[in-house]
Amino acid sequence: MKAKAIIEELKRRKGLNFEEKINEVYNYFTQNNELPYSQNQLIKFSDNTSMGVWIYRYKKELKKIKDKDIRVRIIIENVEKRENLDFEEKVNEVYLYLKINKKLPSQKEQNALFSDNTLMGNWLSKNYTRLKKNNDNEQIKIIVEEIEKNKRLSFNEKLEEIYNYLQIYNELPKKSNTNIKFSDGHQMGIWLSSNKKKIIEQQENNELARIILEEIKKKSNLSNEEKIEEIHDYLINHHKLPSKKDKLVKFSDGTDMYKWLSRSKKYLIEKSLDDQKILSLIKLIIMIKPNYFDNAIKTSDKQEQINIVIEEIKKQNERANIIKEFQIIKEELKNLEIETEELDLKNESLLNKSKVKKIGSR
Repeated sequence: MKAKAIIEELKRRKGLNFEEKINEVYNYFTQNNELPYSQNQLIKFSDNTSMGVWIYRYKKELKKIKDKDIRVRIIIENVEKRENLDFEEKVNEVYLYLKINKKLPSQKEQNALFSDNTLMGNWLSKNYTRLKKNNDNEQIKIIVEEIEKNKRLSFNEKLEEIYNYLQIYNELPKKSNTNIKFSDGHQMGIWLSSNKKKIIEQQENNELARIILEEIKKKSNLSNEEKIEEIHDYLINHHKLPSKKDKLVKFSDGTDMYKWLSRSKKYLIEKSLDDQKILSLIKLIIMIKPNYFDNAIKTSDKQEQINIVIEEIKKQNERANIIKEFQIIKEELKNLEIETEELDLKNESLLNKSKVKKIGSR
């Protein structure tokens, strides 16, 4: 590696100081005749941090020293030139943001800013109607299509999607299964549980609300078998046990999942001896928390039989963990081997260069 390249690599790892960053911004401006926007994450300093974000964050500090440093004065003058953007300029910046991030910013995103430091998400929300009217512009057309693709669904639109789900699967989405979502990305089961009151209020004038409410009533007071199925789904999706602190983790009938599981330990371990579904659930729980059933086993009449089953599950988990660790070590050794080969090639290259120099000096 050449001396200059080594210095650059050390700089990148260490992180540039304020003076070095001013210098790199100035050099960028002299080469490109423009400054990078804060939303353009592709333009970076040599230490791999975002140049546009740094200019935005340190604008006040730069203003204070602009009279002392010609480079800083030029930077600030060009930052101020692009303040108070017009409609077309904002469209250009939104389009650039979409191209880079593959999505539009929401109103909540405080870091998504125009180069005049105004919020991009707010502007999009306020100017949606105007953008729709100017749909003949290609950039605006793409922006409007993206907005409509990700638009939040109304209450009735959500009822319609739940009704369609019910028709296909012959059941309502469970609150525990967070993978079932509306077309706007929000979780269907959680929304259904949170809006039950509103659905009740709408049932007289809304046919979909009435059908969905009838289905909710059918599902009141889940059986133990149904609760076991919902806990199983929850563990598969979240890789953790329901917590006492998390009040939102409930069955689809609205009862607390954590409380039921805590009170049903003895029931579950005894039933697991002759029920494969429960045994599958026990295996998942022990994988997450090996000693979860220890106290319940002590109070069971079937303690001896259960211990044999539990110990076998723990052994299987240990074997699985050993295999997993072995695979990790194998992968690390493989990476180390690749790095060693690369280092040998570099050393060989340096040695050859050294030999060439010696021959040349003769």
